[in-house]
Amino acid sequence: MSPEYVGYADVQVEGSYFVSLPPIIEKTTHEGREGFFKYKVDFDALENLEELNNNKIGAICCSRPTNPTGNVLTDGEMAHLKQLAKMHGIPLIIDNAYGAPFPNIIHTSTTLEWDDEAILCFGLSKIGLLGVRTGIIIAHPKVTKAVSNMNAIVNLSPVRFGAAIATPLFENDEIICLSDELISPFYKKQSIFAIRRLQEEFADYPVYIHQPEGAIFLWVWFEGLPISTTKLYQILKQQGTLIIPSEHFFVGMQTADYPHAKECIRLSIAQDDHTLDQGIKTIGEVVRRLYHN
Repeated sequence: MSPEYVGYADVQVEGSYFVSLPPIIEKTTHEGREGFFKYKVDFDALENLEELNNNKIGAICCSRPTNPTGNVLTDGEMAHLKQLAKMHGIPLIIDNAYGAPFPNIIHTSTTLEWDDEAILCFGLSKIGLLGVRTGIIIAHPKVTKAVSNMNAIVNLSPVRFGAAIATPLFENDEIICLSDELISPFYKKQSIFAIRRLQEEFADYPVYIHQPEGAIFLWVWFEGLPISTTKLYQILKQQGTLIIPSEHFFVGMQTADYPHAKECIRLSIAQDDHTLDQGIKTIGEVVRRLYHN
């Protein structure tokens, strides 16, 4: 389901390796307030996907929470995906970089499950070890062996620095304390602040925020925006505010006739309150003018 992590777009050497489908978009309320929406997997379209039924799909992949949207697939959606993967004899790969149990930047109730058909992927970058790029997978031994062999070739000298730093954090569960007591509450607080400022800037405008369910971003939809968010990015950049336009995140999809793919932005909430406030104020001033032109 697109939108998904932009980094997936360049993992192949050539050609296009990914197939994705647009989501079902459901406008919602959040904590009693209007102005939100949520993406849901279109299982009817997925189950009828030609490539899946012709055995041309090698794995089902998703991130949870999703970068860029903060969407958290429900336990029901995950169970359905697992069932589909099992039916077609392919693995379900879950990118859990923002999820439970660490860094646990998840603001909704979820269950994390694993079996031999699943490949769970974790990392240390969101607990402050960004530069060491240490990844962790939980999978069937044949899969972990294959990944180890690949790393031995792709990385002549695999970095051990991250693992060395992280080992004590795992031995005494400090990584869970860091996640639950510091990291997750910080991003929850930033999310609340950014949502309040966005809704102040865009009261009475067709602007919607994806349900803030996790990760370190907000995904903002400017419905019917007169220009693409790629052009909006250029305008905002000139004024010292950086956002990421949505077009880049629709990996594996043709978006020429899909306006929604050009109407959203990823907004980082990792900065301090003053920076967030000034950035959202600039976005508000620019976008309101665009709607009135």
